[in-house]
Amino acid sequence: MGADKATGGAPPVEMIDVVDADNRVVDTLPRAEVHRRGLRHRAVHMLVVDRAGRLYLQRRAETKDVDEFVRVYRGVTAAEPRPDPREIIEGGWWSPADIEQWLAREPARFTGTFKLIFAALRGPEVGA
Repeated sequence: MGADKATGGAPPVEMIDVVDADNRVVDTLPRAEVHRRGLRHRAVHMLVVDRAGRLYLQRRAETKDVDEFVRVYRGVTAAEPRPDPREIIEGGWWSPADIEQWLAREPARFTGTFKLIFAALRGPEVGA
């Protein structure tokens, strides 16, 4: 994000909702504080699949925090994704079979959340 005149030239602070175990909002705090304190918050994952059934995988920037309370969405596209390079440092299309092989070869390259999501959705559901 760029500098903002209202904040004296500093980038704006991203505020996020803190939720309880039932996903009810209990507070709103700066993102950095939520992650520093390990508080529960919402996160969104978007699975993007092309018409050939390949899944678009991305590697998040090292500055991005880990996730917690998660919702997963799936979309099909014929377009090439153009992620924000401040958020995503690389990405590409992978078949479900290639992802399974990669996971077996280098499991530490994937987040625990992705492993759970992929395990639940792999097979015909991912490429369907």
